Amino acid sequence: MVVFQPYKHYHAEAVEAATRTGCGDFNKSEFLDIIDTIRQQTFKTSTVKSAFRATGLIPYNPDIVISKLRRLQYPLLYNRYHYPYLSLVFLSQLLALKP
Repeated sequence: MVVFQPYKHYHAEAVEAATRTGCGDFNKSEFLDIIDTIRQQTFKTSTVKSAFRATGLIPYNPDIVISKLRRLQYPLLYNRYHYPYLSLVFLSQLLALKP
């Protein structure tokens, strides 16, 4: 995700620039002409390092991924305010799972 957001941003900028300069159809040919520039803008050292850090690869931190998986597995633990009707017993059981 960390790398794809800048990629999408620079691609959108390239399409917009091409449109402003009179390119009515940003097709495969135009894409292949600009892809190297988009990649150079996207895959900077800082972006790659940020992606590795955000995913827990370097420095190694599996808790980053595990916490995201737990949020998917137990969404009520992380979204309690949308479920005011839950019983206290049920909530205490959920909280005992130690996310």
